[in-house]
Amino acid sequence: YRLTTPLLDLGGTFQDYAWFADYMLWDRMEHDAITRENTVAVYFSEKTYRAPLSYRSDMNKATASLYFEAVEGRREVSPANWRFVDAYTVVVDSSQYIAGIQYFLTHYEERMYPRSSLTVLMEHRSGVDSPSCQAASWVTVQRNENVSVNQSPAGHVIHQLRLSVSSIRDLRDFRMRSLVLKGLHLHGASPFVQGITNV
Repeated sequence: YRLTTPLLDLGGTFQDYAWFADYMLWDRMEHDAITRENTVAVYFSEKTYRAPLSYRSDMNKATASLYFEAVEGRREVSPANWRFVDAYTVVVDSSQYIAGIQYFLTHYEERMYPRSSLTVLMEHRSGVDSPSCQAASWVTVQRNENVSVNQSPAGHVIHQLRLSVSSIRDLRDFRMRSLVLKGLHLHGASPFVQGITNV
C-alpha cells in the first residue's frame, strides 16, 4: 500500500522554519511473550509474609534468588525458606523476615512485548519548483527527521512525501492518519515556538 502527498508548497517564509517529516499510522500490533532475567524490589506483608510481583514469574527457583543488603554485604535467603505461591506472589518464611529490610528478588519475568508486523518506508523529495521536485529522486527519511530546505540559495519551497506499507495481511490491520511536514518557526525576524523561543 502506498500513499503519496500532493506537491506541498511551503510558502514565501518557508526558510524561517525548521521542517520535520512525520506520519501517524495506527497498527494492530502482534505481541511476543519474552522471558528475561530481572531484579526487583519486593515488599513483604508483616502479617502474611507474602509479596506481590508486578510481572509474571516463570517460578523457577533454580534460577531465582531472594536476598537483602546488610551492613556486612549481600545476604541471600536460603531457597528452603522462601517459595513462589503463584506466578505473581512470593512468600518468605516468618523466621527469615526482618522488618524494615528491603528484599530483592532476581528471577525470570514473562512479559508481553508489542511488535509490528508491518514494514513502513517514508520517503521525501523537494525542489525549487514543481517540475524540479517531480524530477528529483526519492530519499528515505525517518519519522520526525529534519528536512532541509536550503539545498540552493533560493531554497527548496516545493516538497513531496511518500509512505509505503508492506507485509499487510488485512487492510483492517492498519490506518493511515496523516503524512505531513511540520514547521517550527525558529528563524527569521520574529521566531516563536511556544516553550522553546519564549523561555
